[in-house]
Amino acid sequence: MCILMATRAHPNYDLVLVSNRDEFFARKANIAGWRHDDYVLSPCDVALKPLSQKDFGTWIGVNKDGRIATILNLRLNDPTKARPAVCMRSRGKIPTTFLSASGSSFDEWDTYEKYCEKLPSLKETGDFNFFYGGCTKGEYVVIDSLGDTFQVLRENDDEYMVVSNDKFKTGRGDGPRWQKVDLAAQTLRKLIENTSVESEESLIQKLFEVASLNTLQKEDYEARHERAVELAKRTIFVPPLKVSANDDLGTSVPVGTYYGTRSQTLILVSKDRSHITYVERIIHDTDLDAQKFDSNRAKSVKRFDFDLHR
Repeated sequence: MCILMATRAHPNYDLVLVSNRDEFFARKANIAGWRHDDYVLSPCDVALKPLSQKDFGTWIGVNKDGRIATILNLRLNDPTKARPAVCMRSRGKIPTTFLSASGSSFDEWDTYEKYCEKLPSLKETGDFNFFYGGCTKGEYVVIDSLGDTFQVLRENDDEYMVVSNDKFKTGRGDGPRWQKVDLAAQTLRKLIENTSVESEESLIQKLFEVASLNTLQKEDYEARHERAVELAKRTIFVPPLKVSANDDLGTSVPVGTYYGTRSQTLILVSKDRSHITYVERIIHDTDLDAQKFDSNRAKSVKRFDFDLHR
């Protein structure tokens, strides 16, 4: 159950974003790096097939023009509204299509309908929530596979946002918001509202601490009195969960033994919207890592700093 937290309320940054990717540890992925002729910075999902520098799928990324995109699976309570779990088209192409396209303005992409015009296969993927936008103008939206479009992170209005695998805007009949979403919203807001003059390194550390908040007791997930999917809804950071055959986690390709938070990504956009700091923490990327690494001891960390095209 991935989660994305973002805000524009920090006094020193136009955008602060931190995200957890929750997946099977055995699902193959490449770490963050420059792709598409060094224009797009992202990790790469290679679970289905090896892809080229220009033909790749991802779940999060940015480009040198300041575009940003993050996709999450969407888990619907009503199975009659859900798309098939395994579809002909990969969700990983949704972010890369936007990130790889140069020379077009954001208002050509900023609704579900417009995105479908750019990428007709949007209707043929598994269910999703998709956050994307342009850092240089501070314009962001969330669209989902139900055809909804939500404007988000507008200045002096809704300056905080949390997206997970639940519906972004819940309504009658959808049930309560997941505990992890409420917890993330409260914890991020508390951090930003109590911020003081501090170094960027200190802020990065504190944001990763928010993303690493695990509210499960060890006996909860070792004894497995609840299904993994229910445990994952309750905590921001999902510790290694042994997955059984009846655990429907909404992933398209279940693989291996353990599921949980594989990696974390942090993105900072400078106040003048001219610079991006991108940090990726890999925590687990094989089943063997389940007992070796945790949120306090990452397997690897990569950082990128770059100026945006103006």
